[in-house]
Amino acid sequence: MRKAKSVDVGMFVAVPDMICFPGRLDPYEYENGIVRRLGKNKAGRPLAEVTVWRHLSKKTYTKWFLAETLYQVSYYHYVGEEKDFKEWAATV
Repeated sequence: MRKAKSVDVGMFVAVPDMICFPGRLDPYEYENGIVRRLGKNKAGRPLAEVTVWRHLSKKTYTKWFLAETLYQVSYYHYVGEEKDFKEWAATV
């Protein structure tokens, strides 16, 4: 996966969602989401509020992430994920 070079409101991104594979070099599952707002934390580092869509449960949540932890969107979980994600994004 490639890091997102710049982050804008309305952009599709992938975020580290949950730890699901302890012991691996990269134990996170990456989920796709939409950037809702931009901001900065107390230390002045850029943040992005992302509404995340979980591919497995088809549920959403909203959380702030450091902009440096965001990746370019990817559709590798299952065949047809891109279509499902874009249909969900149109309703949000």
